[in-house]
Amino acid sequence: MYWSVIRPSWGSTLRTCHIPAICLYCTEHGKEVAMDNSNCRQCGDALSEQQKRRHSKYCSLECRRSGAARLYREANPSSTRTLGIAPSTIGAIGELLVSADLLKRGYNVFRSLSASADCDLVILTCRKLYRIEVTTGCKTRGGKLMYPEHDGHKYDILAVVVGNGITYFGELPEPTGKT
Repeated sequence: MYWSVIRPSWGSTLRTCHIPAICLYCTEHGKEVAMDNSNCRQCGDALSEQQKRRHSKYCSLECRRSGAARLYREANPSSTRTLGIAPSTIGAIGELLVSADLLKRGYNVFRSLSASADCDLVILTCRKLYRIEVTTGCKTRGGKLMYPEHDGHKYDILAVVVGNGITYFGELPEPTGKT
C-alpha cells in the first residue's frame, strides 16, 4: 500500500488548533485519513497516547524503517535495488559514464582491465597521468551527497556518480587537446 502526503490549504476544515492537519490519501484503496498527529504516516494506524505526546510520526520501528526506505527511493530513483542490477554492473556503468564524460571534455582516458587495480581510470594530459577512482553515491533528502570512503592515496581525483550526474573531487587538469 502506498500513501501520498497531501497538505490542505489554511482554510481547510481539516485543522486542529492553529496548525493545519496533514492528510494521507491511500492510492490503493482510495481513502483519505486525517493526520492530526494521531495516525502513523506509513500505515495510517492510530498512534498511542505516549507516541502522540512524543510527536511520533510512525507507530512502530518497522513503519519508520519502511517510511525511510520509501523516502530514500523517492530521492534516489535509480538505486540498485529498484533497477535489479548487480552492484558490480552498476560500478561498471559508473566507470563508463565517467569515461564518456571525460572523453567529451577532451581527455585521453584509459580504463583498468583488472577489477583489483588501485584506480578505475587514468587520464593523460601534458605528459602526466592522473588516477581516477569512480564510486556510486546517493543524495539525502536534504541534498547532501553520500558515498563510501576510499583510500585517498590510491587516486588523484574521485568521481562520484549519482544517477546520470557526476561530481568530481580533486582538480581536473586542463585537457591537452582533441582525442
